[in-house]
Amino acid sequence: MLMNYFISLSTLIDVILAIKPFHGCDYFQNVEVGKSYDIFSPEYSQNGESNREVMECRWDAMAPAGYILILECEVYLPLSDDCNEGRIEVSASGKLDLEDADRYCGTQPFQTESVGNRMVIALKRAKTYEGKFKCHVYLKPDITFPCECGHRKRNRIVGGVQTLVNEFPMVGGLTLKNLPYVFCGATIIAQSFAITAAHCLRRKNLNYMALLVGDHNYRTADETRYAALYKLSKVQIHPEYDPVENKNDMALIQTQYAMQFNEAVGAVCLPFRHVDSFEKFNNKIVEAVGWGASEFAGPPSPFLQKVKLNVISNSQCSEAYPEEISSDQLCTYSYDKDTCQSDSGGPLLYTEPSNNLLYLVGVVSYGRGCATENPGVSARVTSYMEWIQLNTPNVRYCVK
Repeated sequence: MLMNYFISLSTLIDVILAIKPFHGCDYFQNVEVGKSYDIFSPEYSQNGESNREVMECRWDAMAPAGYILILECEVYLPLSDDCNEGRIEVSASGKLDLEDADRYCGTQPFQTESVGNRMVIALKRAKTYEGKFKCHVYLKPDITFPCECGHRKRNRIVGGVQTLVNEFPMVGGLTLKNLPYVFCGATIIAQSFAITAAHCLRRKNLNYMALLVGDHNYRTADETRYAALYKLSKVQIHPEYDPVENKNDMALIQTQYAMQFNEAVGAVCLPFRHVDSFEKFNNKIVEAVGWGASEFAGPPSPFLQKVKLNVISNSQCSEAYPEEISSDQLCTYSYDKDTCQSDSGGPLLYTEPSNNLLYLVGVVSYGRGCATENPGVSARVTSYMEWIQLNTPNVRYCVK
């Protein structure tokens, strides 16, 4: 079994409903970049002992999109026709029923790799035979995975300026039927998914909502030919969202049909690389983008606007919001600049110097007034990467 590395599926049964317990010995792990994980037979030890009472176990490993899994194993199992007396089964495509699995037995070490970002490994032993194995699982980039994310076109949030037309292909807006403006922002993360703030979806009827993409001035159709409205098929509010304390203010929206990606509509880069480096973004510059008001209690802007903001530490932020700020939140403050009403749910975008791509690091949540002495507070996206991937299971994200 995978000791400290893989998680027993009994702890994940509410969120991974497709997986049924594998005779009580069933494990799952999101494999992280730069780490190696050990898999070994139950009660395996250096002196060669093995627990014969546990006959079957399964390990389900998942990599971030853009990576594949490498499995290296040493096996000491009976060699027989079709490996029927004891074997390791490996589904390189990640099928839980192992219907396409390769079988391994005998004493020859082997190495194999996944064909996507998931792999399922199982031990199956005959009752009359002993045997053991030990494997290592790690990641490498999938060079066959083509992807694009985080591109911007180069050529009034408070203190902000109007963006270039279609400068931010990943930025969308939430609209309601019969409402003549964008009421909240959103950020495209995949062809059928976008991220917004949970509070934007409270008391909203799914059937009346739509996601506006590829637009600049929503009052005219003359500026861009890429503007499109997509009806929503599903919303997923974070299960621990607290509207009183403004905690976990994060939600996913899914469109009924896949969005058409083009030069004006595309996905943001999710901060996989920044999770691995434990980046807090303190003292870094981010850009907030949205159709929000240019002043407190003012009307929303018909033009998409942007503003550069400075990320401050959570300890600094707590001076303005005592006992309110958690590690899952990110604060920004710049004199006379801020997000405002209707910017909620929109992105804080960080430009990575090494590649000039835009990464989603914050989802605008709340503040006190607009451009006051109080910081703006956003949900910190790096804290929610596992939740995002868990609730978009068929999406292969671009990892850059």
